[in-house]
Amino acid sequence: SGRSPLHLLTGSSPHTPFSLAAFDLLISPPGEGHYPTPPAEDPSADGSLPLHLLCAAGYHSLESLEMCSRLLLLNADALRVKDAAGQRPMHRLCGAGAHTEHSMELYEKISSAVRTLRVHTGGDEVDEKGLGGESDPANDGTLPLHRLVGAGEHTAYSVAMFDAILRRYPAAASAG
Repeated sequence: SGRSPLHLLTGSSPHTPFSLAAFDLLISPPGEGHYPTPPAEDPSADGSLPLHLLCAAGYHSLESLEMCSRLLLLNADALRVKDAAGQRPMHRLCGAGAHTEHSMELYEKISSAVRTLRVHTGGDEVDEKGLGGESDPANDGTLPLHRLVGAGEHTAYSVAMFDAILRRYPAAASAG
């Protein structure tokens, strides 16, 4: 299938305390867990990293947030990586649909991490191209806002994400 157990776990939803326990076993260093460490940098057959798959899973939970935090600790550069469709984790999160309050928290966590990357790379306040933020287009030119609008199964949290994206990158409303 081109997907490791870590890929399958992060791409399933909803994430539960049992999912998090399995996640911990899969990412534990050799000798401490039952499995060799599947690297957080290892792409699936479609170029998705575990962070992409977690973001795309939808129905996010507290456990999803914890997995995201741990994946970012293991591989902060995952925010910049495009999958085979040219999408970064923020695109995948916005396109997931069925957003929950925890999806909004994931958005804030990813957006904050992108802003931190921008500071470390000396980028300007608006342009986040290449960093995985609100103004960073996928290969087809679509922005995270496009993915969010087209996701379907919109919720109050989808609207909150829509508002947050427009506050951070107002030009997204007229991009296309």
